[in-house]
Amino acid sequence: MIEMIRAEAYSAHQVREGRYRLAFRGKSQQQHKDIEDLTQKYEEFRIAARVIEEQLRVDLRSAKCRWLWHGVVDTLSARYYRLAHIPERYNDMIRVHGQHSQETGIPKEVQELLMTSAQYQDLKTVDNELLKRFELLMNEATSAVLRCRFRQPGGAAFLRPGRGSLGHIQH
Repeated sequence: MIEMIRAEAYSAHQVREGRYRLAFRGKSQQQHKDIEDLTQKYEEFRIAARVIEEQLRVDLRSAKCRWLWHGVVDTLSARYYRLAHIPERYNDMIRVHGQHSQETGIPKEVQELLMTSAQYQDLKTVDNELLKRFELLMNEATSAVLRCRFRQPGGAAFLRPGRGSLGHIQH
């Protein structure tokens, strides 16, 4: 959990650094504001996306659902870094996430849907490919979650209808 928080803090720091560099690249004031708005929305999205991914890991029996969602997050993150002109973070994504299509811990049917390093690096087609993959992964993730069986909660935190906090049946 601590590593996750550190990674998110580092990512937010890199985003802010990238935002400040943009001010010196000759962008118009409106473009700078648009990128700031996009950056704020992206930071909010990353927090929510991390929570959803963790819920999928804990609540579902299927690695497929979690990896499909991870692919959705990867495509949106890559799209953001391209739009916000943060090449360092985009290149980091290519290096790390471009390898997902070959990782053994990821279900084969999901690997086939993820982008490769070569696809991330093809500057002529990458923007269209990111949008296409986002739609595909989102549709697959949604379908997979609807078909998955959730783990049954248990232990002290499990509340059953008709029972009070002391375990007595309420009438």
